[in-house]
Formats: sequence, structure tokens, C-alpha cells
Amino acid sequence: MVGSKQIVLITDNFPYGGASANLLRNFTLCLRNEGNDIEVILPTGASYGKKLDQQNQSVGYFEGIKFTRLGFIYHPKNILGKMMDNTISLFLPLIFLTKKAFNKKLDVVIVYNITAISFIPYLITKIILKKEILSKLACLALPEAYRTIEKYLQLPDKKLINWAKLALFESKMLLESSLLDQSHVLISSGLGGKNNMLRYFIVVYLKNEFSFDATKKKVVVNEFDSVLKKNNCETELLKFYNKYFTLTALIPLNVNLKHTFSDAINECNQYGNFLVDSFIVTNVKKLTISEINSLFDKLNNNVNEQSC
Repeated sequence: MVGSKQIVLITDNFPYGGASANLLRNFTLCLRNEGNDIEVILPTGASYGKKLDQQNQSVGYFEGIKFTRLGFIYHPKNILGKMMDNTISLFLPLIFLTKKAFNKKLDVVIVYNITAISFIPYLITKIILKKEILSKLACLALPEAYRTIEKYLQLPDKKLINWAKLALFESKMLLESSLLDQSHVLISSGLGGKNNMLRYFIVVYLKNEFSFDATKKKVVVNEFDSVLKKNNCETELLKFYNKYFTLTALIPLNVNLKHTFSDAINECNQYGNFLVDSFIVTNVKKLTISEINSLFDKLNNNVNEQSC
């Protein structure tokens, strides 16, 4: 391995308990001597081995290597206890690994001598880790991050296809804003919607010298409805205010938000150039009036800086 890694080894017996424990003692020592930080977790209680009486602790150390029993210290001998120990071993490793992952203390998981049913939590953890990696890549304004997500989408996990598409879109938006030194769209990520669509809350502003009259409202309703339907989107609610209007809509994951709403604004502006080109999109929550005004000030500041 190149560089120091945070490694978790999952097994049934350590540091004692038969030939497999002897092998793992030497294996973990080799990993430790290579500069890695390794921890051993044991989902079930100790059940056999010549030194079974020496395994009377839930957390211990063998030559500096930490090992933790997540459930019972000893595997129970009665049927009910055995069932409890086996059941606990399915869930506690998932919690342990997830906590490690979110605290950035996990690079590699090694599973040794685990039964097929006990392996299920580690497959679930693998999906959680991939979600976290995609989310973090989407927040990086780097071409390498975008290309990594794009490459993953060529052969993604079926359960993560939509998640990866959303990550790719956010990465693209962030990268475009960074490269162009512009911020035409303020977008925050999140989940919510139905089927393969996410629910978005959109804010579009009037230019300072205009106000909404009946004609402008009709233009907005017609043009936005037309563009959204063309992109297989569903309009849920459109509300007009003094200097802006808000729109709640369900939008498929493969739809480019920036292009879609820019197209709708451009179509409206064919009838008097009354809408601001910049707009706000979020699928975290409906924004309050103060939040909308604050974000509009940021957009105005960006426009003023670019014009100087």
C-alpha cells in the first residue's frame, strides 16, 4: 500500500482462536509495520481457542494493535444467547463502520472468515461510502472531480445511478461557475421529490425598472409552462410577489437546470426584457422572504463586480 491508511479488519477470532487468528496476528503486524493505522473488530463473542480465558475484555491491544468486540465478550452457550449474539453481529458492524467513515477515519475494510449473511452490512457500508465520496467530489471545483464522477457513471452501482447523476450535475455547475468566474445560479443540493424527479424551489427576479402587471404574469405562466413541459417537468406552484416570482416544480434528474430555466427566462424576455438573467434554485427547502432578498443582493453584487 502507498502511504498510511486507516484500516479496519473484521474477523471472528483475534488475537487468539485457532490457525486463522495466528495468520491475522502476523498480517496485522505487517500492516502496522508499513505505517498503517489498523484496528480489528469482532462482531461476535469469542468461542474457541487455547487462550480463550485471556480474551476477557471487550477492548484490548495486541502489540499495539487495538481490537474491539462489538457484542458479547464470549459467545453464549444457550440458544437464546447465541441468537442474540448472531443478530447483534449483523447491525453493530454497520454502525461502527458508518461512524468511522463519516469521521474520515476509514480508508480500507478487510473482511476475513465471515459468513455470507454477516457480509450484508459490509455491502451496505460500501454503498454509504460511495455516496459520501460522490457528495464530496461534487463539492470540488476541479476538472478531475468532474471526470471521476463521469467515469463512475459509465459503470455505476444500480442503486447509485440517480445519486451519481445529481453529483455530476452539481460538479458541472460548480466547475462552470469557477472557470467563468461567474455565479448565474445559486444552487444547493439535497433530496426530495418522487420517482426519478427532484422537487425544486426557484426564484426569478424582475429588473428594477419593471413591475408585474397582468400581461407580464401571463407571459411568465405561458413560457415557463411551455419550457418545463418540453423537458418533462411538472409545475406544482407558481406565485407572484412584488419584485420576483417563485416556482415549485418536479424536475427529472437528467434535466440541465441552468439551461432549462435560462431558456424559460429568455423566452419571457422576448416580450419586453423584464426578467433578471440570474436566478436561484434549491431543493433543500422553500426560502423565506429574507433569504430570497439576501441571495438577490449577492447576485446583484456579482453583477456589479463584473461590470466594474
